[in-house]
Amino acid sequence: MIRGRRINVFFLLLGLAGQPVVAGDLHQWAAQKQFVTLELQTLFEQVRKARPETSSLVYRHDPAANGSLATYRLTLPRHCSGVSVIIVETDADLIGHIGLDLFPGETSPQQNPIPLFLERFFLKLLLQPERLTSSLIAAEKIEIFLDGVPVAEKLRPLPCEMIRFITDADTFRQNSNDRFYIIEWISAGRSSFGLRIPARQDLILGLDKRELDQRLRIALIGAIHDSVTDFSGDPRETGLQLESLPSGILIHKGKDFFPGISSRCFYQPATDGPELVFDAAQPGESITNLLLNSHRIPNQIQIRLTIRSLPQSQQLIALNQLLRFFGADHDLYAGLADISADSIAAVLVCSNRFFNHLHLLTFQFPRQLSALTLPDTLAAALYPNIRGDNLKNLFGVASDDGSGRRIRIRIDG
Repeated sequence: MIRGRRINVFFLLLGLAGQPVVAGDLHQWAAQKQFVTLELQTLFEQVRKARPETSSLVYRHDPAANGSLATYRLTLPRHCSGVSVIIVETDADLIGHIGLDLFPGETSPQQNPIPLFLERFFLKLLLQPERLTSSLIAAEKIEIFLDGVPVAEKLRPLPCEMIRFITDADTFRQNSNDRFYIIEWISAGRSSFGLRIPARQDLILGLDKRELDQRLRIALIGAIHDSVTDFSGDPRETGLQLESLPSGILIHKGKDFFPGISSRCFYQPATDGPELVFDAAQPGESITNLLLNSHRIPNQIQIRLTIRSLPQSQQLIALNQLLRFFGADHDLYAGLADISADSIAAVLVCSNRFFNHLHLLTFQFPRQLSALTLPDTLAAALYPNIRGDNLKNLFGVASDDGSGRRIRIRIDG
């Protein structure tokens, strides 16, 4: 969570001729800090290169922040009256946010990352030459709406006009689905200005692929120290709607993610009620159950996990911990990639509930699977932070001898 001091940097509407000077004091102050993301560092350099005029750095005691506020007064070659830039400085001398001050008080991307994204995005628009703003909007596949109607590129309002819509609005609305965030500002006259933003975490969080992967690795290391690893569940199930297969196995259909990849689980009749299948006679069903219900099956399996985008990164983590970690904010779906005489290759898709991205885990299990013969350690590979907007390039479906679908996985790097 980004908590800290908000440093107001005022854009003044001074349409005056003159030779601006570089904000040396601002640059000197920032030289003592670090930036949380590369995007913020780039954004700061763009602000600096806009050659603002600035007064000296001024400190003012701020009881709410338990520290001091630094204020700069700037003139940038843009004419957005009354718009200010804010810089969030964390206690660890980290610059955690730079953007227009459109949502005062919003400093927590974990609670809602959209306000901070909008503040960054509109600052980037302001810093672009007007001829390039449409290219930036198109590159991020952001759609603009006026009164609920999509606006063609040639008719898009200029950045300052968009900001005026925002600052004059009385109501802010935010909705989302699994692919987009829908943003709308409504004025008292009921006119509205809206955006449809792809639900991409790299875009919304301002992180590139490597930064996302590194953050995931750090979070996984934290999960390894979670002491709750013991089996505490019950393989029996009550209250589920189960369908019977010709083999006598009971199936809970769950949800399909992609052909051959789903959250379906398999049960067998038992005296005290249906229980999860886990035996050598049904290896495919057993592995699916294990990946989706590890917390309910007694096991002490350790996973030697390699993050493919970080080849030097290998972690040893309990399967229960791994699935609990991803299950906290992802929906889990399992499938079988290949079944041979000796082994079974399985995949686990972790689909994020807030962003249109997924993590893909691949496992290699022995064919002779049972609670007694399951190895203590399994190798697994993690392909992290895959964008979910082109799944057909990620998965292919190959038919086999009729016993079920198998997923042919295509991974590029």
